[in-house]
Amino acid sequence: MGIEMRCTIRKIISSVVLSICAALSYTAAAQDEDKAEYTTVKVIVNDQITMEFSREVRLDVVLNTALEQWERELGLEPLDIYWPNARLAMVAGERSGHNELENQRDEVLAQLDSLAEYYLNKERRERAAAVASLREQLSNMLVAWQPFGVPEVGPSRLFIEDNPRLGAGVYHLTLPEREPYFYVYGLTKSFGKQRIYSQQTVRGYLYGHAENELLWPTADRSFATHIPTANQPVRVPWGVHNAEAVHMMPGDLLFIGFNERKLPKQYEDLNGQIASILQHFWHDPSVRFMDNRVESTVEARVPDVFHWERLDRSPTRSNYGGVGLMQVPTARMSKTGELALGYSDMQEYRRYNFHLQLLPWLEAGGFYTRILNRLYSPIPGFSGNNIYTDKGFDVKVRLWEESRYIPEIAIGLRDFAGTGIFADEYVVASKRFGPLDFTLGFGTGRLGASDTISNPFCEISDSYCERRPNFSGRGGIPEYKEWFTGPAAIFGGVEYQTPFPGLRVKLEYEGNDYSTDRAGIDIEASSPVNLGFNYRVNDNFDLQFALERGDIFTFGFVLRTNLNTLSQIKLTPDRVEPEEQPRSNSLANVEWRNITRGMRSQYAFNSARIAMTEDEEGQVVRAFVNPHRYRDADEAIVRAARVMAAELPESVHTYEIVQRDALMPVVTTRIDAADFRAYVRNEVPGKSPSDVSEIFERDEPVSQPEWGDDSWVVGNPYSFAPSFGFKPFLDQDFGAPETFQFYQVGANVFGSHWFRDDSWVFGSVGINIANNFDKFNFTVDSFDNLPLPRVRTYVREYMLNDIWVDTLQVNHVHQFSESLYGLAYAGMLERMFGGVGGELLWRPLDSPIAVGLDVNWVKQRDFNGGFGFRDYSTATGFLTAYYQMPWLEDSMLQVGYGKFLAKDTGAAIQFQKRFDSGVIVGAFANLTNVSSRDYGEGSFTKGVFISIPFDLMGVLPSRDRIGVTWVPLSRDGGQVLHRRTTLYPVTDARAPFYMR
Repeated sequence: MGIEMRCTIRKIISSVVLSICAALSYTAAAQDEDKAEYTTVKVIVNDQITMEFSREVRLDVVLNTALEQWERELGLEPLDIYWPNARLAMVAGERSGHNELENQRDEVLAQLDSLAEYYLNKERRERAAAVASLREQLSNMLVAWQPFGVPEVGPSRLFIEDNPRLGAGVYHLTLPEREPYFYVYGLTKSFGKQRIYSQQTVRGYLYGHAENELLWPTADRSFATHIPTANQPVRVPWGVHNAEAVHMMPGDLLFIGFNERKLPKQYEDLNGQIASILQHFWHDPSVRFMDNRVESTVEARVPDVFHWERLDRSPTRSNYGGVGLMQVPTARMSKTGELALGYSDMQEYRRYNFHLQLLPWLEAGGFYTRILNRLYSPIPGFSGNNIYTDKGFDVKVRLWEESRYIPEIAIGLRDFAGTGIFADEYVVASKRFGPLDFTLGFGTGRLGASDTISNPFCEISDSYCERRPNFSGRGGIPEYKEWFTGPAAIFGGVEYQTPFPGLRVKLEYEGNDYSTDRAGIDIEASSPVNLGFNYRVNDNFDLQFALERGDIFTFGFVLRTNLNTLSQIKLTPDRVEPEEQPRSNSLANVEWRNITRGMRSQYAFNSARIAMTEDEEGQVVRAFVNPHRYRDADEAIVRAARVMAAELPESVHTYEIVQRDALMPVVTTRIDAADFRAYVRNEVPGKSPSDVSEIFERDEPVSQPEWGDDSWVVGNPYSFAPSFGFKPFLDQDFGAPETFQFYQVGANVFGSHWFRDDSWVFGSVGINIANNFDKFNFTVDSFDNLPLPRVRTYVREYMLNDIWVDTLQVNHVHQFSESLYGLAYAGMLERMFGGVGGELLWRPLDSPIAVGLDVNWVKQRDFNGGFGFRDYSTATGFLTAYYQMPWLEDSMLQVGYGKFLAKDTGAAIQFQKRFDSGVIVGAFANLTNVSSRDYGEGSFTKGVFISIPFDLMGVLPSRDRIGVTWVPLSRDGGQVLHRRTTLYPVTDARAPFYMR
């Protein structure tokens, strides 16, 4: 090397000299990167030991050698290493990314120069000075490419993920003692080393800068970036409205970035670019300790154990299920994926509700409200003495997210698609100051019944000044012409997080005038002020108590979970560990059955058939497989490829895994064998074995060779055996006139048998255990001259069977081209209909768009559940478009147009949202040419559903799902055929939505 230094200084030498030595040796290696080809691994430890290895070496060897040489060669006492702050940088070598890192810093510095010039041209000199200060900080510090995370001697001896192979080049290894400080950089006039105070939080540290007016005007006073040593940056809240108790550790770095709302648009990603550079922070020779004013403030202001920063301040629920106080909503949103099931007893009303945070800015829910003093109808023969049950939907949309000065703002509708009994509309704002969360809004409808202000929408149009006293009463249709009309009122309140963990106090002023409620009795409220308490028993259960209207007590509870974070411990086989050498040194020695058995035992794929071929790059081993247990396709492929890597010689250039569903090839995953081995052996700097799916290349499915072709090495034709199973079920419906809940508990015994590669038969027999559908009033002869054929309202006749043939159908699949699939079927297709049908699906690989067409001729089955039919028959089918929306992550819209079972025509619309746990929540609406009068109560068929992966309820991986559908009220219009098999989920691997 042009410059070579070996520092053999002992611990008694001053830290200043150590810093100079580190800077010089680090710089020397970096400058020489382009001047030599590296054939050895050179590691400089604490700038006091230089170790050189003649070949690539694992991290555990480097760490063990360093610890041994520290004592043996230098005669020093053993190091008291603070491992969380240990660092390993690769500053030179063929695989080093250090030059790219320096180039990235140069680009950021150039952007900062440009931004400073922009502010100077705008005569904003203080902002330009802030940018210049930040530029100086980034220029003065040393950065070094640290692709290996934090090196630790213990884990490196145990796990390949923590034991990377170090390639030829120059490395710097720091094994420090514990330092009582961390670093603060960014838009502050006092940057550098910050002493650590026990139990102090990020807000406490940065409060010292804000209190002493050391933050530049463009600094972000809501969020900072926490960068643990050699780890990914994490954005942390620290404002008075959003702070959380985040603690700093020795050697960490805290970056105060720009308030992005104050940056010109072309610089909006500057914070992220700077944070990615600081992730590789190594040393700052000009660093100094924090301003004494900051230290004094920080030391004096350590939050106690019950300080609001340390307590859970996530939103609570109102009596109506959505996020709110008691009777009134707030602008708050819960975490995306939070599902809440609630019950509230409000004396005259008992409300059952469910609400879901569907998107960060969208809350949606539904409810049933039992009105205790009102009968469902005055006709005993129709509804008996059953009390009235109202049902409807709520929705709230965030318009603006809270910042330091601006409140969170939302607009919402309650009971917007019901009968209108509880309908209201509102605009609301919420602002938090520490433990206090204030809310102010105005509402119309029930929330505005007290008429305390003029309706501001009257200024737009006189039509907003009056509101019909009653909606249509049929429910189901959003009566948008009534939204924000009529009397309006102010509402508001405050929620206080007490110092007692879990206990909130709520005080609100509501805008309802209860004298206008349709509760079956007169209600007089003695006060519009309500006082309530919410106690969070644990992360999943809240209790609610309140004194409302001045003289009544209410009670409720909420069950909560988050569909993004749901998980279940799994009993799975350990992945095949990578070996330095595969078991076979040539293809002639491969035990091919070990591969097929290994794929199955790894729960990845079954029925593997293996062929061998060659392309222009070398030998290719191709496995034709069927999914086994894993829902996550990438996990299954990784496990299968690990089996192949362990068994196949290194002469194999490519692994190909051709996945088939319903024995139709749907996708090929192509894997470069050498790259795969390097990834799983942890030999790629900056990548871990868990990143290996980055190298998977998806392509159209490769055609399977004919049986008997010479390319087969495991190519015996499939042999099929029948399979059987048992599944319990619960069918239920709520809110009917006859009773609040209809239900049937039963079980399905099912079996299937493939009799050739493209055809199979499936049958299912249902067994009744208990039900109450004998109360259902829609019997065979109970109504004449109905406007629609009775395709679903014969439910009582079907449900009262003790045993029935649920399904018995023959299926045939065929792939017409790379993107065109077909399905034909015939038999007893569902519990109420049998017939014949077919489906075509055009689905390009990895496209968000697919188009399908299904055509069916069906006949209504006999009520006894056997093999007979009634007279009614019809053709039904749809042309359907599927769209996975890239701009709305993990969401799919499905729109079909065609003919329904009752011969009505129209559109079938469905929206689905997938959460990280694999749970899918969706809503559907079938809009047809049947009028709301002819349809009856409910106006049109609609509902919501949830699909839960079976492996969230068991300890083994599974691709099965359990679905629950909620339909507020089902009639005969807009009813679709319940087909058991459809091509879109069968071909899911073409563009995964369900199985990932």
